[in-house]
Amino acid sequence: FVYAAALNTSAERKQPAVTLASSLVDEPTTFVFNNKKYEPANYHDAYYGNVTIRQALLKSLNIPTIKTAEAAGYETVAKLARAAGIRSTVYGTPSLALGSYEIPPIEIAEAYTIFANEGNHVKRNWVTGIRDRKNRTVFTHKPEMNQALDNSAVPLKRAS
Repeated sequence: FVYAAALNTSAERKQPAVTLASSLVDEPTTFVFNNKKYEPANYHDAYYGNVTIRQALLKSLNIPTIKTAEAAGYETVAKLARAAGIRSTVYGTPSLALGSYEIPPIEIAEAYTIFANEGNHVKRNWVTGIRDRKNRTVFTHKPEMNQALDNSAVPLKRAS
C-alpha cells in the first residue's frame, strides 16, 4: 500500500510525483514521528545506497519503504489501506509501512485484490446467489465496489 499510495500521487497530479524510477537512499535512518524516534533496519542490516522505487519494492527494503511512506504521507497510506477494505484499526505511522498492525488474513486478501482489479476494491461476500427448490433465483448478490486506487498506480502490475 505504501508504494501504491506514493505512485498514486502521480495519477492524482500531486507534487512531487513519485514513479518507479524515482530514487532514494537506502541507508540506516532514524525517523522522528510524534517526537519519538523510530530506528528500523533492513533485513540482515544490508543497505544498497541509491535505489529506485522499483528496486526497493522488488527487494522489499524497509528503509526506502518508510521513506516512501513519509513522502506520500503516512495517513495517505493508511487511507488507501482503508479504501482497499482494511477494517482493522490502522494509523498513519512509520511502522505502518512495514506492516506493524495486526490485520486478519481475510482482510489482507480482500485488500490486495485492488492490484488485480485495476485499483478497484470489491467488498468480499460469501454468497453470490440463492435458488429455491424449483431452481428459481430468490437472491442475487450485487457486488459493492469502489475505486481505491488509480489504475495507473497499480505497482505490482507495472513492476513486472
